[in-house]
Amino acid sequence: MKEFFSNPAVWFLLIVLMFGLLALLIFLIRKFFITKKEEKPEIDEQKIAEEKLNNILETVEDESDLNQFEESAKEVEEDIK
Repeated sequence: MKEFFSNPAVWFLLIVLMFGLLALLIFLIRKFFITKKEEKPEIDEQKIAEEKLNNILETVEDESDLNQFEESAKEVEEDIK
């Protein structure tokens, strides 16, 4: 038996086995005993897109600019037809 444990390959295998068992034990503890975190609420992509657009776009408050935008929109619609 003394000759068996004097072999470096046996020590290496014992160390690998020990770490393997430790990893398996940690995996099982996490799977069965640690409670899972609360599930995240469902993501509404439409709402997120609207919020991003609201952050980027600015509201037009000046009447002259608003009239100019409306005129250019009408011109574009006429060009499309």
